[in-house]
Amino acid sequence: MLRLTTVFIVSLWVLCYAFIPTPVVAQLTINEFLPNPSGDEKTDEWIELYNNSDQPIDITGFQLRDSVESHLFSVTADHLPNSSIIDPQSYLLIFPQDTNKFSLNNSSQEEIYLYNNSTTSAQLLDHISYNGSSEDKTWGRIPDGVGDLVANLKPTPGQANLPPPTPTPTATPKPTPTPKPTSTPKLTPVPTITITNSNSSTPSTPTPTHTKISATPTHSDTISTISSPLVLGTATKPASSNPTPQDTQANTSSHLNPQLASNHRYFLFIIAAGICFVITAFFPMIKKHLLTKLPFLKLA
Repeated sequence: MLRLTTVFIVSLWVLCYAFIPTPVVAQLTINEFLPNPSGDEKTDEWIELYNNSDQPIDITGFQLRDSVESHLFSVTADHLPNSSIIDPQSYLLIFPQDTNKFSLNNSSQEEIYLYNNSTTSAQLLDHISYNGSSEDKTWGRIPDGVGDLVANLKPTPGQANLPPPTPTPTATPKPTPTPKPTSTPKLTPVPTITITNSNSSTPSTPTPTHTKISATPTHSDTISTISSPLVLGTATKPASSNPTPQDTQANTSSHLNPQLASNHRYFLFIIAAGICFVITAFFPMIKKHLLTKLPFLKLA
């Protein structure tokens, strides 16, 4: 009996725990904050909470602190611009105003803790950590309530966080093509014509040439030679004792001319005798041939 009672109690406790709704405060998060405002940091720093649930949440009495445990303060109406109730999927701003020395560091490691308003033992709802910040730039979750922290956002208090703009990649300039060097045309060598002036050459002394004149005597010359005696010119002795080459050539020609004339006479005589012999030997044959071809010669 005792065993059955124990089993019943445990089963009832399990069923009750399974159907007990989870507190909505667990879905309250630190969504955005401004650590380094351009104005007065004691009054212009702010923290934005985001209700990621489907029910409104009253944050009166909720607690915030920085990395120092003693810098803990409870949220009151003085820290809120309007109501302390956050509607579902909505935002609410808290201005700490240097309450209990709470502040957000600008250039070093810092932490923020969010607790609920439990009177017995405060429950940690959210905790974030960051390191340094730029002036008038916020840290925030992207997407809201559930994303990771992103630095250097454009402040959007009470609105959805905007992702940082994607930097436009700088177009890499195309290298200017190096112009190809223009090839220098090669000059075709022009042949040089050297003109040698023959007149400028040293005149050479003409060498006397002995010209042998052989004259073929004609029939009239032969008759004249036979009928007329050969008259030899009288050589005149030059005044100079040393004869010149021209004088020597003239004397030699004068001695050779009579001999040439004698040879011509014999040659003409032999030719005439040969012609007579040929005519005498072939005369009968020639006569017969002529009578055969020319019968009118018989009458004569």
